[in-house]
Amino acid sequence: MDHVRSMVGSTPLILTCECPFCARARRVVSSLQEPPRLEGPGRWLVSTESSSYLLELGESGSGTVVRHVGEGQGPAPEAEGLPPAVAVGLRRDAEQIPVHWAEVPVVGRPWRLQVDVRGDGTPTIRRTTFVRQVVTDPSE
Repeated sequence: MDHVRSMVGSTPLILTCECPFCARARRVVSSLQEPPRLEGPGRWLVSTESSSYLLELGESGSGTVVRHVGEGQGPAPEAEGLPPAVAVGLRRDAEQIPVHWAEVPVVGRPWRLQVDVRGDGTPTIRRTTFVRQVVTDPSE
């Protein structure tokens, strides 16, 4: 995450622009700290502003995730004054995607996970809008 902070820090437009998009970028990047990763086994339903994610992890901390675009819980209080989150469709929505690791989701912060969207082992980092709710083992 240090490289992200450096990139934003070296971009005067993001630091000085008052548009809502740059304001959101500043707020998100400035609040980043390296959160711990989830350890398995377990199931979590993570609801964000714009989507929901069903995550299943095994003992190793890897597993699968299914993203349901547009099934989020709306604007987060932490996003007050920022442009609304947009539910954008991504490749392999509603499909099980292999997950290499996932951060512990924290309500009021964006969430990151490393997935294998392409199916060839090439990792992709996905970052969500602000997390609104986390339900542990939603099948019970």
